Amino acid sequence: MKIGVIIKTHDGLWSVTRFLDSDTARIFIRMCSIQLSDQIKSIDIVQLDPCNPIQPPEGFEPTYTNFKDHKYWCPWCGELRYFGTSPEYRDYRFCSTCHISDADYHIRRFNKLDSRSGMPSVKATGGGEKLNRKIRKQKRREKLAKRIVIDEENE
Repeated sequence: MKIGVIIKTHDGLWSVTRFLDSDTARIFIRMCSIQLSDQIKSIDIVQLDPCNPIQPPEGFEPTYTNFKDHKYWCPWCGELRYFGTSPEYRDYRFCSTCHISDADYHIRRFNKLDSRSGMPSVKATGGGEKLNRKIRKQKRREKLAKRIVIDEENE
C-alpha cells in the first residue's frame, strides 16, 4: 500500500512525500518534526493507492446538507472532509488534507456526484444529464411513431 505524508507549514505551503510502507513514513515524520518543529502547522498521513480506495462506512449516505457545506467522503483520507476551492482552479474543489480534486472518479462515486455539474446526482442514476438524455430519446421515439402512423394513413 502506498502512503503519502502531507506536511503543511504556517506559510500556507504544503508538500506530499510518497512511501511504499508505513515504517519509512514514520521515520520521515520523526525527522521532519525534529528539524522543522517551529515551521510545521500539521502533518497528515493518507493512503495513495488508486486501486484500493477506502470505502465509506456502512450506512453512509451523502446528504444535501453535506453537499451544501462542501463536505465529501474522501477515499484517500478515509474520512468526511471539507473540500475547498483554489484561486487557480475555480471549477474544482480540493480535499483540505490530501488535496485530491472532486473530479476524481472514486470521490464522485462514493458521494454520488454528477460527472458534469458536480451536483448530487438524481437518485444515483448517474446525474441529470443521463436522465435528460433518456427523456429526449423517448420523445424522439414518440415523434417518430406519430410520423409513421401519419405516413401509413396518407398512403
